[in-house]
This record gives sequence, structure tokens and C-alpha cells, in this order.
Amino acid sequence: MHEDWKTFSNDPSLLDLVRRFEEMVAKGDRLFFDLEELEVLADYYLDRREIRRARFVLDYANKLFPDSLAMRLREAHVLAVSGQHVRAIPILKSILQVEPDNEEAHINLGSIYSQMQEHRLAIQHFQHALKTADEEMRRDLHLDVALEFENMGDWRQAIRHLRASLEEDPENETALYELAFCYERTGQFDEATLFFEAFLDNRPYSFGAWYSLGNIHQLNNRFESAVDAYDLAIAIEDSFGPAYLQKAEALMSLEKHAEALTTFHEVLEREPASAPTLCFMGECLERMEDWEKARKYYWDCLELDPEWADAQVGLGVIADSLGDFELAASHFQKAVDLQPDTIDYLLLLASVCKKLGEHDRAEAELLKALKWEPNHADVWLERVDNALAGALPDKALAIAETALHNGSATGNELHARRAVALFGLGRDVEAFTLLEALLVSDYENVVTFVENFPALANDARFTERLTRFKP
Repeated sequence: MHEDWKTFSNDPSLLDLVRRFEEMVAKGDRLFFDLEELEVLADYYLDRREIRRARFVLDYANKLFPDSLAMRLREAHVLAVSGQHVRAIPILKSILQVEPDNEEAHINLGSIYSQMQEHRLAIQHFQHALKTADEEMRRDLHLDVALEFENMGDWRQAIRHLRASLEEDPENETALYELAFCYERTGQFDEATLFFEAFLDNRPYSFGAWYSLGNIHQLNNRFESAVDAYDLAIAIEDSFGPAYLQKAEALMSLEKHAEALTTFHEVLEREPASAPTLCFMGECLERMEDWEKARKYYWDCLELDPEWADAQVGLGVIADSLGDFELAASHFQKAVDLQPDTIDYLLLLASVCKKLGEHDRAEAELLKALKWEPNHADVWLERVDNALAGALPDKALAIAETALHNGSATGNELHARRAVALFGLGRDVEAFTLLEALLVSDYENVVTFVENFPALANDARFTERLTRFKP
């Protein structure tokens, strides 16, 4: 199509052409416009999304030039943008019967099939257009093909075409971001790191590449390297809020909460406040035990988004830390109401119910969690802990044995609980035999756990074994 006319949309000759055509329409005259002029007029209106006027130009052109493939292409485009894909497809296919390598026809068909979720057909037409496309068009077509493969979940083919797109245009930030996303989906973090590092060797000032490399490092738990990459991205483009946000999250993972909080403030200098940012800031302050400021940010978060469950969790954690278990339970319950399938929320609610002595309620919440994840080890361990806290060693042992039998929980944590339950049932020989084995293999953790149960921790037989098995 006439891209040069689109580029110079205020060109006097173009505006004069539009004026003459619109005057003809207004007066009901019948003037002659040659084919190129009608193509330009159609492109002008399509570019401005004035579909009704574009249709009028096409109808007028069809009467003068009924065999024009160029006008039929524009007719198909108008039908496609109007959502009439079924009518557009036969027109484009008829063009290909005459010109099998018509790039615009293939590209339009690819776009239509993409919108129809017919990704394989879209790929076929985009790839056919690639055979004859110029360098600029190849860049866009490789990206189009990659996006179709992404929609199909074929990440490796998407990666191949995204890298080809970047070979055509290394400045294509969209391709960089999509490439990082595809590498994430495949879990090829090392390969991704090698690619972006090699890319940056040749283009050290590519903001998008540094940002993408930072994301890859963060996904691969290389948080120090992620922070370094984000810093370089920020040095190149200091107005891009997401780079600060990702940097702050990496700093949180490093437990550098004061630095993370400072970085979140830099996010707010560049972007409007959002619920996730305010919630993260509350979490930083919570970890720093600045309870009042943390509460403020959590409440500010909920003011922006009353359904942001993590803010309710944060308020619950603060209340729990300060010993207000009733208030903590209230906040955790609100989080569960918002996201009933989030296991961590159910565990927090059950844990604080246990502290309140509401053992039946705690068990009910844990059973809800098992409906979502029947083999969640932490839920099974918490069920045992809840039964022990409720002075029900028989139930605790039964839950522990069930978890051991079905493989939901294993290891020293479970066996330490079994030992406490056996002791509570008066089965001392079994309990101390098990504890001896645990003290040999995991002394510190076993001692820390047993200290929660004074009757066992202060038993002379146990203290004797502590001395005997101490590493």
C-alpha cells in the first residue's frame, strides 16, 4: 500500500485529492479518479479508521476498475477490520490464485487466521510471505510467526523466530521481551543468559536487553546479578518504572528491605501508585518491624484495591507478631475469602486458630487446603501440630501415619512429631527409640521442635539422651 502517502498525511497534494473526492461525494457528481488515486484515498481513510468512507471509495473503484487486485486487497482489509472474516478470506484466496506470492494477501490472511485462533494457518501464510519479504517486513513477520507459536505453546519455535527477528532488527524491544518470556517458559535460563550476554557484548547500551537479562537472572534466583542488570538498564533509561520495580523485588529476595523500600519510592516517582507496589512497601516495613508504617501501606493498598488479598495477609502477620490473634484471624479469614484456593492463606489462618485454641476450626481450614492439594506436606505437618496442641496425641499419630503411608509428608520433621505423639500416648519405648535415631541424624532441629513440648523436653530420659547424642 502507499506508505509514503501515509507518512506525509498533511502533504498538500494528498489533501487536495481528498478535498476533490469529498466535494464530489457531497455534490453527487461523477468525476474520474485513476486507480492510483483511488488506492491512495482508500489507504488514507483506512489509516484514519474512517471505514465508512473507505467503503465508499472501494465501491466507487470497483465500478471503474473491477479487476484491480490492489482494490480487492483493500476490500478484504476493510472486511477484516469490520470483523467480517468469512467474507474477507475468499477474496484473499482468489487473489492468491492469480498471484500465489502476493505478500499482502498472505499477511492479511495470516492476520485474519490469527484473530480466529487458527494459529497453524496463520503461520503458513506468514511464512509464505517471509519468502519474498524485504528486510523491514521480515523483521515484523518473524515476530508475527513467533507470537503464533507462543499462542500454541511451542516456545522453542517461538524462540527461533524471535532470534531471527532480532537479527533483522536488534533494536526491537518487543522481540527482546518476548524472547525472555519464552526462555522463562522453557526454563532455559542458562541458554537465555548466554544469549543476552552475547547480545550485550555487541550492543552494550541496549536498555531492553539489560532489563530482560535482569528478569532472567531473577527467575533463576541470581538476585545479585539481577540487581546489577537492572542498575545498568536504569542507567541507560532512568524513566522506566518496571526496571525499578523488578530491582526492588530482587532486593526483597536478598532480604535487603531498606534498599528495596528506597527503590519502591523511586517507582512511585515515575509511576502512579499501584496496589502491588504499596503492598510490597508494606512488606518491607513489616520485615523491618516498623509495624505502624507497614500498616499504613497495607491499608493504602486496600484503599486502591479492596480485594488485594496479600495486604490482608500482611495486616494479619503484623497482628500475629504482636500477639493479637483474634485480629490476625480476622485478616487471614478475609484473605481466604478473597482467594479460597491459596494454600498459604489457609495455613496462616489454621496456625492462628491453633494459637487461639480453636483446634476444630484449624482442622477444618486444613482439610479445605487438602481439597486443593491433597499431598501438601506443610498442611499435613500442621494437622499433626494442631492435634498435638489440642492434646490429642492419638489423632496426631493417626494423621502422621496416614501422611507417611500416602507419601504426603516424610523425613525428620514428620518423625519428630510421631515421637511426640507416641510419648503422649505413653508408648515411651517407641518414642525414645525414634528420638535416638533422630538425634543422631538431625540433632539441632529435633531439640528445637521438642522444646515446644515441656513434658517431653524436661523428661530426664530425654535430657540424658541429649547429653549422650550431642554432636
